Amino acid sequence: MNAGQKKMIDNLLAGPRGGAEGPFNVLLRSPEMGDLAGTFGAATRFNTSMPRKLNEMAIILVGRHWTSQFEWAAHHRAALQAGLSPAICDAIAEGKRPPSMAKDEEVVYNFVTELLNTTQMSDATFNATKAMFGERGIVDLVGVMGWYHTVSMLLNVDRALAARRTEAGAQAAQIGFGLQASAGKVAVSCAPDTRQESAPGTTYISVSRVKLASPEIDRSTTSSWPPDAGVRLNDLQRPLLPTQA
Repeated sequence: MNAGQKKMIDNLLAGPRGGAEGPFNVLLRSPEMGDLAGTFGAATRFNTSMPRKLNEMAIILVGRHWTSQFEWAAHHRAALQAGLSPAICDAIAEGKRPPSMAKDEEVVYNFVTELLNTTQMSDATFNATKAMFGERGIVDLVGVMGWYHTVSMLLNVDRALAARRTEAGAQAAQIGFGLQASAGKVAVSCAPDTRQESAPGTTYISVSRVKLASPEIDRSTTSSWPPDAGVRLNDLQRPLLPTQA
């Protein structure tokens, strides 16, 4: 690692995330930007005026907009843990308006989807959001959306994929992301972990186009990273998040 990369990693490990997963592997290629991005992203996630459930709702709406598989896998779990209902998450995954939402959830949903879909903000939606969350809430929502747009773009450029890996003998899958493979393998960017919504016998892994920058970073940011870890493409089933029409 060079000095800029080391500073970035040290700050991430000392910060509220306590690690450097997700987009930070990619951002190591531009560590000055990555260091600032880590600080900004932490502010939008951990120092926001928005209740955690609603902040996570905004995040998964952005992840759905970009069909960002890794972001969805991480923040779908976080949204459920924060109290967002599975029915709302399922509707968002399908690109549909949830049929039943609390008033604050509806205000956030309307704000985020209107800005995503029209790139503008009507007076009615602005005023409803301001009445519910104040001017800081509006700025915090825009901030978290902006950060997770960046995260989603980085992860999609990286082709980071959160996919289900079943036991040996799984049928070959149609992944649809053009994952670059060598000898039938792709790089795994973090150790497997069992997710809350896993079916029995299923683990979640992250598959990435870009390997971590150095063995030192690998050891400091993952619990069990083998330097040349890989997984056969035919061990992967379809992604968690369907491609939007």
